[in-house]
Amino acid sequence: KNNRQIVGGRVNMGSFKNNSHVEIKRQEEIVGKGKIVNLQKQKTDFMPNQVLLEPLDTVLIIFKD
Repeated sequence: KNNRQIVGGRVNMGSFKNNSHVEIKRQEEIVGKGKIVNLQKQKTDFMPNQVLLEPLDTVLIIFKD
């Protein structure tokens, strides 16, 4: 079974980094938890240790639960 999901999101606070554990929220309710396996901004993959810091950046997250 493939347990990966693709999620579009936006940075509200903090930062995203590959291999980070995340909670997916929709209207303040946690709807999923997992680990980021790939992170993209404007169709460009982030390097493994690159951090996304800018608030309100839109990103594509591939994560596994």
